[in-house]
Amino acid sequence: MKYFVSTIIFFVSVILIFGFYFAGTPQTARKQRFDEMREQNIEQIEWIVQDYYDMNNKLPDSMEELRNSNTIERVSVDPETQEPYEYNVLDEDSFLLCTTFYFESSKLSRTKMELLSTISSLEHGAGYHCFEKNIMRNVRVAI
Repeated sequence: MKYFVSTIIFFVSVILIFGFYFAGTPQTARKQRFDEMREQNIEQIEWIVQDYYDMNNKLPDSMEELRNSNTIERVSVDPETQEPYEYNVLDEDSFLLCTTFYFESSKLSRTKMELLSTISSLEHGAGYHCFEKNIMRNVRVAI
């Protein structure tokens, strides 16, 4: 009986080790999820800034200005730290959105549809990263 219990413990241990090796630890999965949420928030903020520009013909001066004009509360802060994302205007039609990531973007799992759905590239390294975003100006064609 003692041999049977030892064998079961050994096999369960091997399965757990392989599981953590191939799937990662729960902490790693949690960090990856936070990074994915950060990417989604950055993309949503980009859309909200674009909408603001389309309505006001200028970029917002700050994230606070967006909060006052739109329902951006949910996506304007980091999902883990609850700190606001960094937003800086570069010129009349470009801006920076900055945050800190645990992993480089190639380490995050994505479906092809998720990759195709983004306005612009969200490629980044691990650590602090700023995305330079450009406004898509409305082009009106005279007939």
